[in-house]
Amino acid sequence: MHGWAVGDASTTRNQDRRASPIFDLRFAFTPELSYEINDVDSCYPSMPKGEDPRILVPKRGKKKCSWAQQGEVWGHASISFSTMLEVIDFDLDNCYVITYDGRLLKQARGIPMGSALSPPLAIGTLAWMEQEWMHTLEDDVKARFRMKRYMDDVITITAKDDSVWDVDRFREDFRRSECYWAPLKLEAAESAHFLETTLELDPSGSFRTRLKNVNEECEAVPRVWRYHRWDSFTCAKMKEGIVVGCLLKVVAMASDDEGFTLSVTSKLREFTALGYPSHVLNGAIGRAFARTRDERLLRARLCSQRWEANL
Repeated sequence: MHGWAVGDASTTRNQDRRASPIFDLRFAFTPELSYEINDVDSCYPSMPKGEDPRILVPKRGKKKCSWAQQGEVWGHASISFSTMLEVIDFDLDNCYVITYDGRLLKQARGIPMGSALSPPLAIGTLAWMEQEWMHTLEDDVKARFRMKRYMDDVITITAKDDSVWDVDRFREDFRRSECYWAPLKLEAAESAHFLETTLELDPSGSFRTRLKNVNEECEAVPRVWRYHRWDSFTCAKMKEGIVVGCLLKVVAMASDDEGFTLSVTSKLREFTALGYPSHVLNGAIGRAFARTRDERLLRARLCSQRWEANL
C-alpha cells in the first residue's frame, strides 16, 4: 500500500486488505480531523467507455511479464505496448453473455463484467481520474486532506475549517463528483468500518483500528456464517490456514492492546463455537506468532481451552 503523501489520492497495488497502515497520518501541521467513507457506485457498468485506453497502461516502455511454467523454474515473455493496447481494446469490445433462454447479448456500457482484466482496468481508470483531479487542486488544499481507495471503497480524511479552506465545500465537490467522471457517482458508506477494519477517530486526531467482525458478541449463534465447521469434509490444513490468516489480520489491524484483545477474543470464540479444538487453535496461534513475533498472541493461548469447556 502506498505511503501517505501530501494530498495523496492513490490506490492499493495488491489484494492486501489490511487498512491500519493508511491511518498513520503525517500532516505538515496538527489539524483537527474528520473523515468520511464512500463507495464508487456500480463501478463496472458505470465506468465511462470510449476514452483512450493508453491511460490504463504503464508509460515506462516495455514491461516483462513473468510466470512459473511446468518443467522450468521461471519463464518470461516481453509484451509490447501495442499488444497491451490490443488486448484492452479486444476485452472492452467483446463482452458477450448468453441468457437462460439462449439469447446472445453484448455488453455495451462500462467495463466487462466477469473478465479477468476488469479489476485492473477499473483500478487504472479510477487512478487516472484521481490524478487528473489532483492537478486541479492548489497546494494549500492538498495539504489539508488525505485520501485512499481500495477498489471502489474510498476514505477521505480532512482537516476541519480554517482560514484557507472550507471543508464542507470540499467534501460536497468531491461527492458530486468533481473527481470521478459521470456516470460514476459516490454513495455514502458506513462510517465505522473501512474494508475489514473497525475504526474510531479519537479527540487527539489519531485513529484506533482493529479487525472488523460482524459476529462479535454473538459468536455461538453468529449473524453471518463465514467459516467451515471443524467436523466438515474440508481439508484440515485448509481450515487451520484460515485460522492463521485471521490471526495475522488481528495483529496487523490492531492499533493498540485493547483492540487486539477484543479482536482475538472474538475470533477464537467464533472458531471454538464451530468445533475447532483447543490444540488446533493453539497450533494456529503458534504459527501466527512465528510469522509476527507478537507476544500478545502467546497470552491468547491460555484462553481457547476455557472457551472450549464453556461451549
